[in-house]
Amino acid sequence: MSIRVYDFDYNLLGETDYPVSREWDLKFNGIGTFEASFELDSGFASVFAQNKNLVILDGDKQAVCVGYKIADRLRVFGRTPEWLFTKRVILPFKTSQIFQNQYTDPETIIHYLLESTYKTPHPISEDGVIDESVIDEDAVCDDLIIPEPGGMENLNRHFWRNSANTLSEVIVDLCDIGSCGHSLTFCPDEKCWKFSITKGEEKNLIISKSLKNAYDMSLKQSLLDSAGGGYFPVTLPEESEEDAPQLYGYVEGENPGTGLLKWDKVFDSASGSSEVYSQLKLCGMDVQTECEVINASYGTDYCLGDILRVQVEIGEFRYSAKLRVSGVSIISGSSGNSVKPVFVEI
Repeated sequence: MSIRVYDFDYNLLGETDYPVSREWDLKFNGIGTFEASFELDSGFASVFAQNKNLVILDGDKQAVCVGYKIADRLRVFGRTPEWLFTKRVILPFKTSQIFQNQYTDPETIIHYLLESTYKTPHPISEDGVIDESVIDEDAVCDDLIIPEPGGMENLNRHFWRNSANTLSEVIVDLCDIGSCGHSLTFCPDEKCWKFSITKGEEKNLIISKSLKNAYDMSLKQSLLDSAGGGYFPVTLPEESEEDAPQLYGYVEGENPGTGLLKWDKVFDSASGSSEVYSQLKLCGMDVQTECEVINASYGTDYCLGDILRVQVEIGEFRYSAKLRVSGVSIISGSSGNSVKPVFVEI
């Protein structure tokens, strides 16, 4: 399959059917990576030497070029288009103020943030005041297509950020709450970028060594960072940092645990309970399974975000559960092709 390179104005600049090697590491709800190498006489070297801000298309996989190295070969490095969301900053906000104190769903919040922060950002003065009467024309992305929210369930609490975050961080947090992922797609034929929420499907596919569709299987489980809940510092908005009393709030997780596995944790970097809920998701038991998959095609039999039955059989160890495909590594080169999905607990 050919690799094509475009600039940000949707012009095709180069194409080749013969990369020496290529490696994709894709994420369901995050930023994936790309790396490929090409012979110097492939015609690609001049494309990268003469242009910046390039998009690489490899079938249905895409990456924004973030760098390259030329030595014995041309080596190109990229990030999946969701990386562009790290280039926008979300200033502190509260959904209770945006949506008239009504609870809303994660997708509606994402839609609002993309419209207000990515497509039409406003200049910010040195004292941090946003001038909403002026649009920063250099930052506008009018060709970003955002579908209307699809009807996720409303949250049972307000969502806010008391400190500045990248747009990427906030989108990932909101998608985690809604058990979904997100993607940004470059569409050269339509001359636009498209944002979408991806939810995955539950498939009947079973991944198992005994069924001869998996090998080189591993399972990692860790309780090192697990916590049932925690305290976080609270600063009342009407108090200055110097005058505010040393107050702490407490938020408990959905699965707080009992006995010795339950303890308190101070979330020093969080400045509100909404941020603590996001951090608590990182404090559960970490279970991650990887394996090489054959006789089941990525993109046809399963995709990112899908839920599959995975049976780990290593020696006398047995583990079986419905797991989500949180990522997939795809490597191709002279030695052949390899597809290795990563599974996590739902």
